Amino acid sequence: MGEYRSFQVTLVSASNLQDVRNFGEMKVYAKVSLRKNSSETKWKTPVDMRNKTNPCRNCQIQYLIPEETLHQVDNGDMLLVKLCCKRSLLKNKYVGEVNISLNQLFAEAPARENVVYDVLRNDAEGTFGTLNLSYSFGTFPRNINVPVLRQSNTTRGYFLFSKSAKNS
Repeated sequence: MGEYRSFQVTLVSASNLQDVRNFGEMKVYAKVSLRKNSSETKWKTPVDMRNKTNPCRNCQIQYLIPEETLHQVDNGDMLLVKLCCKRSLLKNKYVGEVNISLNQLFAEAPARENVVYDVLRNDAEGTFGTLNLSYSFGTFPRNINVPVLRQSNTTRGYFLFSKSAKNS
């Protein structure tokens, strides 16, 4: 098995998201994925039922990433956070997203707290709020069960090995 690094991302909160509902209140959740070219590993956060356009979540997600991918230039590895609005009767609605290069995050600092990114939409110009997140790159965790590390065709190198949510 090659060398791996842990990557922990915490979605702290979002602010001033555009209200995409005509009726009712926004109930926002996030789909978090690490994307390598066209394959993704995804995790969905709990829905924030109370804070409308300023959701608070404090969700932590931890991945293992092959060490060599962090040192390759422009390899297409991205952290993608897609924000959505939960609706009861109709299909959930797209709010916006943040795409960040893993190489960029790793090059800027091995760990940062409360970094703010603009929420963008792929169907419109401008910003649609902000996303506050923290992240850190660590060393290979020795207390993880090895069977979790089996590589599959769908993940192509990323392994989700823990997640926790503390919705406030």
